[in-house]
Amino acid sequence: MSTVNPPDQSSSPEIPQKKESSTQIIEVLQNFAEKLRDNRSFSGILAIQIGNKTIVHQAYCPVGAKFEKDQIFNCFSVGKLFTAVGIMQLVEQGLLKLEEPISKYLSKEELDLSSKPPYKELKPSKEDLEKLKDSIEKITIRKLLTHRSGLIQIKNEPREKFFEEIPPDIKKPYSNYGYQLLARIIGKNTKSSQANASNWSQRFLDHLQNEVFFKSDMNIAPSSTHVPQGYEFKDGRHEPVDSSPEPYPHGNGCWKMQTKDLLAFGKALRENAHIRSDTFNSMLNEGLCFWIDRDSSNNIIGYGHPGGVRGGSAFFQTFMAKGQEPITAVVLSNSSTGTNIKLELEGILKENRFW
Repeated sequence: MSTVNPPDQSSSPEIPQKKESSTQIIEVLQNFAEKLRDNRSFSGILAIQIGNKTIVHQAYCPVGAKFEKDQIFNCFSVGKLFTAVGIMQLVEQGLLKLEEPISKYLSKEELDLSSKPPYKELKPSKEDLEKLKDSIEKITIRKLLTHRSGLIQIKNEPREKFFEEIPPDIKKPYSNYGYQLLARIIGKNTKSSQANASNWSQRFLDHLQNEVFFKSDMNIAPSSTHVPQGYEFKDGRHEPVDSSPEPYPHGNGCWKMQTKDLLAFGKALRENAHIRSDTFNSMLNEGLCFWIDRDSSNNIIGYGHPGGVRGGSAFFQTFMAKGQEPITAVVLSNSSTGTNIKLELEGILKENRFW
């Protein structure tokens, strides 16, 4: 059963009953994959699951054979959700508090992380790191989770910048470096691993492996933290992109997995396998990492997270309607515009009255 409470429908029009799912949803995915092939570059796998029923896949690869349903892809920034869950587990255990300044958990020196590709080039400059250090007493864990620490990824600029006050023209601040700091906080405070006490990065990996992946029945290895080879659409055709740096731990995402792993994570969230229902609901209500969509006209709540880098994209989204089974959709892709695919797929699901 889901712990998410969709909007009250007492004064809303009755929601049409969703049609029988298995054969229809296969047809919907097939048609959508054809549309992607005809109208834009796309290389990857779409998967949908209604409740805990059979997972339906559709895949397309313009440069080779169709992907198998157990193909492994990078989930990119969708992996920030794993970091956020890890933080909330430590909050539940009383080891962290959302409103406390990060100075309680990290020294100023520890704010300067040793970044490697593909994030080395995005690391804040020395000047911005100094500004970050000067604000260590004002930045809380909550602000890191909600991308409001002052660190902001600026479009078309190689490095994140630090702002004491977020500029009004930036409606949705976003920071990869902030989630790397959250990983260090997890690594320093977790009790999941007693080994490697001085190695925060290994302890962070141990925590996710033991407390998130294992409890979600996900099959992910800690070494799978690098970006795999993918494809980039350039000059009208797909060109291979080899962007596989050496693996290293960070809280920003970039875990390699199958679609069934993300769907298993969604099931674990709904069943409170790793965090309590009140914790999960607070993450949704307060925007702690989750990107929330509320469709009041259809009484639907959607929650999830997108991800992507040059040559690849992903998204994870669960749609909830009162009295209906949840529908979870994921895309793992070598090449696509993930956000647009999410919006199109959501529209198609609504048109076919799966709620």
